[in-house]
Amino acid sequence: MAAIPDTGRLEEISLPRLLGDLYRAQFNGRVELGRQRVEHTFLLASGAAIGCESAANKNGLCDQLVTAGTITQKDRDRAISLIKSKGCKEANALLQLGLLDPRGLVLALRDQVRFRLLECISWPKGAFTLDAGAPPSEAANPFRIDVYAVLQAGIEAHWRADQVLLDLEPKIARFASKNDRFSSIFERLESDDALAAFVQALDGKPTFWDALQLATTPRSLAAAWVLDAAGALDYSIESDTAGSEAVAEVEIVFADRASAKSVKPKANQSAPDRGSKPLKAAAALRSEITSRFEKLEDLDYYQLLGLNAKATTAEIKASYLQAAKQYHPDALATAGLEELTRQQANKVFARISKAYSVLSNQRQRAEYDEARSSDEGPIDAARLANAESLYRKGEVLLRLGNFAGAIEFLRPAVELWPEESDYCSALGWALYRKLPSEPDLAREQLERAVELSPKNATAIHQLSIVVRSIGETEEADSLLGRARSIDPKIG
Repeated sequence: MAAIPDTGRLEEISLPRLLGDLYRAQFNGRVELGRQRVEHTFLLASGAAIGCESAANKNGLCDQLVTAGTITQKDRDRAISLIKSKGCKEANALLQLGLLDPRGLVLALRDQVRFRLLECISWPKGAFTLDAGAPPSEAANPFRIDVYAVLQAGIEAHWRADQVLLDLEPKIARFASKNDRFSSIFERLESDDALAAFVQALDGKPTFWDALQLATTPRSLAAAWVLDAAGALDYSIESDTAGSEAVAEVEIVFADRASAKSVKPKANQSAPDRGSKPLKAAAALRSEITSRFEKLEDLDYYQLLGLNAKATTAEIKASYLQAAKQYHPDALATAGLEELTRQQANKVFARISKAYSVLSNQRQRAEYDEARSSDEGPIDAARLANAESLYRKGEVLLRLGNFAGAIEFLRPAVELWPEESDYCSALGWALYRKLPSEPDLAREQLERAVELSPKNATAIHQLSIVVRSIGETEEADSLLGRARSIDPKIG
């Protein structure tokens, strides 16, 4: 494990990777995370989060309890009034008013830490600062958050499949097997059938990439990332069934070079020519990178991946993996290329990754294909892909009850693609459910959603709730009846 810097950017070290490294290093102290005007500080004991502070919402615990239905809005107002009059903390106010007992308070504070960690994992950018300190007292133990469980939930919710695979890429051509740490880590993770199939394949016989093909759900893929980050897997350059055979040529791209050189050729193989072949390979690679870079603006997403519009999902994934082997910065690190060529390769790979992100998503691909055959062109397709990514992140935060956080993603999604009913309805509902509620703005978005999609029963039902809160009972009843006529299960 590399040394952990005291400060850095989340664009360079992802938060899941940082948290995993801090846990394995048994870090004690504070981790300050910031993005734009949002700042959270987490207190870590032996690498596990035990507390958090946030300047973004001083009444965050009260709001969290209202969202969870533990206390009412009236209870929240009483607690806030006591906090202001006596200058006490939220926790003390909730206990004094009898809104929580001590055990309930502990659980609420743990949920708050977990929720804010999950929120921060959704950040694509930001900064972190570490401040090491003395270990906290044993009294902090009840507040400990299971780091690996949070990492799995956060990656499942916020990372795309290609992000996970790209992060695991340096090891995918090796052969993975479980080690002594595996059982203790695995039992802390949420499982499903896909994860069970993936784990069964971790016997050192298939490559890590082959095993990952069985992790077909976001949960199982997130668990695979956690198992790797936690050091629960061992990797070999040879399969348990391969005997003395050297690994496939792809190992040269991803494996540790020193290890790869130690593999001896079979008796019936001649030793490789270590003179001219690397030079010729570097020249050929340089020529191909330059050629692809010069044509970059003229290629659509299918052409970038060397596919036609009828390509299957498996073909898209295989083509992306092949491109990653050739253009990813890690793969080029020891290829003997000059800086300019590496920069060109980085731009090519960024476009290829974007192409894969769109084409591997069934909905985004259909919309891209439609835009590709119309006058909208690739710019609109890219805009839609960005809007869809923002919407998905906002949707996850909505389900978690983080309505203010969801708005940060849903508002730009609507701005990018205001013609999508689902985006407008999600933003409208978040505006209504957040504290303080904004029913007028929520109504505006929900009415827009219904106008775009008159059969959107969910949006009509949500609009009826918002209208009723404003006091327009007859209109609310009419909307509710309309929603039920479309979907009798509503209400």
